[in-house]
Amino acid sequence: SFYIYYTDKRHETEGLPRDNEHLRPAEEWRMRDRLKTVSAALAICLNIGVDPPDVIKTNPTAKLECWIDPTIPTTLNSKTMEMIGKKLQEQYESLSIRTRYKQYLDPSVEETRKFCQSQRRNAKDERVMFHYNGHGVPLPTDSGEIWVFNKNYTQYIPISLFDLQSWLGAPSLYVFDASHAGQILANFPRFIQKHEAENEIQKKKNPDAQLHFYDDNTLLAACDRKEDLPTNPDLPADIRDFTTPPRAAESFNNFRGSQRSESHARKVTRTTQSFG
Repeated sequence: SFYIYYTDKRHETEGLPRDNEHLRPAEEWRMRDRLKTVSAALAICLNIGVDPPDVIKTNPTAKLECWIDPTIPTTLNSKTMEMIGKKLQEQYESLSIRTRYKQYLDPSVEETRKFCQSQRRNAKDERVMFHYNGHGVPLPTDSGEIWVFNKNYTQYIPISLFDLQSWLGAPSLYVFDASHAGQILANFPRFIQKHEAENEIQKKKNPDAQLHFYDDNTLLAACDRKEDLPTNPDLPADIRDFTTPPRAAESFNNFRGSQRSESHARKVTRTTQSFG
């Protein structure tokens, strides 16, 4: 549905002056000082060749990661991962060349903690980015946990949003490329409130304590809480409309065109059969 709201004075007050109680507060029109995104961690959890236990894939299914097909046989899966990581970094660099990017391919939980804390330590009060591709791990949990690996790649290990926020701090930009990514967005504010409650307790104990703040965040999610990423083989498996919008638009347009052609062919067939 599409709605139009009229907000001119004559529509809202019938030409009469508004009461002071109903006046909207004045907004600051000047642009605030821009924060720089100084560094970005690209955490890519694909575990090529192994499907997560709670993900049921169609056959055929969407395969392209950064426009690379990881199912094409190569000598080493690690080589394919490196190609995907390099391509993702190149796509981000086309958007912001001044940001320092670093790839983390199939990271362990300990590695994830270290690189997140290092990002915040080096960025100080500037913004950091955390890009998470979770196509090779279980879906985000109902409490918003995301998954990485143990050191030997024999287990999936969950990371709570509370820990992730503690490691990255704020300001931060999060990109969650996974099915059910909306679970993360839905739970994110709850853990921010926990951090703020801890800050209040700390402030009461020691008014001079150095506090960390967590409430300046921007979150982008690939889909809603119970939604899955596209599985049609004519579409990419990841969210490429974010980093390569022209090619993603072309891919989607071709997909829509093929769907219309198939639908038209079915209608023609049914019409022919009815007159046969």
